[in-house]
Amino acid sequence: MLERNIIWPQRRIGIDGFSLSRNDSGIEVYTRELITGVASTGLPVEVYGFSKVSLEENASLVVRNAEMPAASSTFTKLKWELHDIKRLISKEVSIFHSPHFILPLNTPTPKKVVTVHDLAFIKRPEFFDWKTRSYYKLFLAQSLRQADGVICISDSCKQDLVELFPETKNKVFRVHNGFRNFGEIAHDDNALVQFGISPPFILMIGTLNPRKNLTNGILAFERLAREKDVDLVIVGDIRNKTNLPGTDNARIHYTGFVTEKQLASLYKHSSLLLFPSYYEGFGFPVLEAMSCDIPVVTASNSSLPEIAGYPKEFYCDPSSPKDIAEKIALVLSADSRKALIEHGRENIKRFSWEKMVKETISVYDQV
Repeated sequence: MLERNIIWPQRRIGIDGFSLSRNDSGIEVYTRELITGVASTGLPVEVYGFSKVSLEENASLVVRNAEMPAASSTFTKLKWELHDIKRLISKEVSIFHSPHFILPLNTPTPKKVVTVHDLAFIKRPEFFDWKTRSYYKLFLAQSLRQADGVICISDSCKQDLVELFPETKNKVFRVHNGFRNFGEIAHDDNALVQFGISPPFILMIGTLNPRKNLTNGILAFERLAREKDVDLVIVGDIRNKTNLPGTDNARIHYTGFVTEKQLASLYKHSSLLLFPSYYEGFGFPVLEAMSCDIPVVTASNSSLPEIAGYPKEFYCDPSSPKDIAEKIALVLSADSRKALIEHGRENIKRFSWEKMVKETISVYDQV
């Protein structure tokens, strides 16, 4: 734990809004909640992003945009961090916060904070191309050297960071994310009809990134479906199913991109969420499902047991379709399902965006 230093008498927080130009990624959600939450406390906030960024300015929130490039690429991000963003930071900023791993080189502010969401590119490098691995290894290391405070979004992430970068031990803080409470979001009553599905079904949310483990999830479902009358619904922008199993299985449904209201309806009507990821820094879908009284089958790795909080017998081995299928059957049993729903209602009380903002401001106080 860092010793508490003198708090800036007139602090102004600068926050990198680069991630706001991405489409509803976990980091985009985190960044938006961070910005609006910190500004809502009355702390002056400057946000830096591209012209695509849309935030409602007020007395506490100022947006400084650069022009959006014609095409987004790794080069665009590199140019942003090496050059563009530093031209936007005013001299009044006392603490600069990067919510997405990377601090600009020689950030021109007295204090610097960076959020690290996971270390998957080091812990599970097989899921990343060499350019992505090289980019993050190089620029994360320099960011950690610059940073006065490092935020990790789970204890698991914090443990990985200190193991890989022991020099961060005395300046790293765990600040859990909040989550979208889909139990409180109005749902689209027509969603199931629109997608041609009906209960009972198992819900998966993911991408073709092998880390999300759709393949073994589908193989596990096909095992289970030999004995149980249940369908599988897969949510996500999955355009090329060529390398996935079960492409001719009429009981497997792909929705593509869904709206927030459609996703709320899918959560509400599902029997369980299947989330057998190989590595997660946090795992939003686990809490989103619990907020809808839906139990979860997830993996026994990384942050997932920390976030789900289940007894160990309910976690699956993500490398084994057989074990995944067995855990689905266990969770679908009446006694287990009831107990896990009750657990979920209590578990989600540990997490909120309001708590995240409060603890983040505490980090600002201590750097």
